[in-house]
Amino acid sequence: MFSYNTSFHCSIKKSPFFLTFALERQLPNLQAPDIQRKFYGKFSTDDLIRKLLFLQNVARRNSQDASDAAGQQFDSATKTHNFSLQQFVLLDKHSFLNQNQKLAPKWSGPHKILRLKGDCNIEIQLKHNNQKTVIHANRLKPYFVASKNLAVCPDFMEGQQPAKQPAAPINTSLVTQTKDNVANFYDNILTMPTLPE
Repeated sequence: MFSYNTSFHCSIKKSPFFLTFALERQLPNLQAPDIQRKFYGKFSTDDLIRKLLFLQNVARRNSQDASDAAGQQFDSATKTHNFSLQQFVLLDKHSFLNQNQKLAPKWSGPHKILRLKGDCNIEIQLKHNNQKTVIHANRLKPYFVASKNLAVCPDFMEGQQPAKQPAAPINTSLVTQTKDNVANFYDNILTMPTLPE
């Protein structure tokens, strides 16, 4: 804990010990008066408090800048989505409680998009309980059905799926001709003369 509190942090550009006490840590080879004289000189308590407040404000700005830089770096790797309102999407599942993670489905849905919130977040209505939740666009993918209107969900609108076409009839003449060819092949094999020894 001493090492963590007295080490340099990149986000605040200082050590937590220095921001708490406005003093450097006391090293084992230097006594407290020597540290104060070497690093700070002589100053009053008011100067120390003003310096402490100034350092805390600088650390707060540095921490906010580090958070903004991390957010920009994360958002730069995301791709813009092409989702639209009332579209049905599948949601990536992360929780497999009481399920076999290997055999459980990795996507749930389809869920309906209710609102687009910015460039990355989407508000959807869950299918199983009709609750509304905000999801990052990276966890969604479009839900496609065999219909001209891709926004139609067969669970919500029954009878919208195209009817199945009957299978084509089997040509029995081809089957009979194939059987005859196989029978002739085996007859030729049986009637072949044997080779002399």
